[in-house]
Parts: sequence; C-alpha cells; structure tokens
Amino acid sequence: LVTNNLFRSLLYILYTMLRSIVNCSKKITSGFKLKIHNRSLYNGILYTKNHETIQFINENEIKIGISDYAKETLTEIVYTDMYDIDTEYEKDDTICILESIKAVAEVHTPFDGTIINHNQDLLDEIEKINKLDEKNSWLIKYKLLNDINIKDFELFEHKTYLEFLKSI
Repeated sequence: LVTNNLFRSLLYILYTMLRSIVNCSKKITSGFKLKIHNRSLYNGILYTKNHETIQFINENEIKIGISDYAKETLTEIVYTDMYDIDTEYEKDDTICILESIKAVAEVHTPFDGTIINHNQDLLDEIEKINKLDEKNSWLIKYKLLNDINIKDFELFEHKTYLEFLKSI
C-alpha cells in the first residue's frame, strides 16, 4: 500500500512537471507570437534582409547583432557608434554604426522599441566581433514596444537566410 501510494505520488509529480513545461512552452510561444511550429532556429537566431540578427531573450526583449555574412562583407570592424539607451526607436531606424577598414554600415531596428543595453564587451573592444559567432556577437539589447507577429515582418530562419544570400 505504501509503495503504491509512493508510486502514485511520483507519477503525479512527474505529470505536474511535464504539464508545467508544456504550459510554459505555450506561454513563451504565444508571448512571442512566433508561431513557427515544425521549424528550427539555428542557434535561436532570425535574420533580416539587411543582415541583422535577432535573438529573443523573452517575450518582449531581443538581442540585435549582425550576421557572419555582414562581418565578412565589412571585413575587419574597427569602430562602433551605438545609439542612446532608453530612447525609443521605430522599425528600420538606425541604432548603431559600424566602421570597418572597408566600409561603414548601419544596424537597423527590426521592430519599434527601446535600446535597454549595449554589449559592453564589444563596445570596449569592437574588434572582438570579427571573431565571435552570430550568437555571441550581439550589439544591443532591445525592448519591444508592442507584441509582434513574426509573419508581419520579413525575417528569415537560417536555411532561408542562406538561400537569400545566394540570390544577392
């Protein structure tokens, strides 16, 4: 009898934990309004046609960076001018300027929002960005002003982004 009750208790705990995980997953998906079922994000990254990278931190915060393609095109990035924290920006506004030995490039906002932080490690030594992967070469943490639906924006998953690169 004791073993049976213990077994039932363990099953109930396991059931509760699994249910909690599923509910949490549903909240995250609905909070982000990503709705990208049956598709995987490479390192959790989405891409813009301007070669920015977007990583969702939570339902209303993202990290914005640049793709490996952008880094390769610019060659060696040597300077950055990141725009002001706690300032609101509209979709497609410039929020950062990158200078390389070859060119100058702008980083744009993918959504309406506010810059909440800069990647201080890169701000202090921007040359590091040349060696970092896309996941770790984010420049700005950004708070979204509104809920978003990914379908309303021209964003690419990794595979689609690679196909897009072949077309340019």
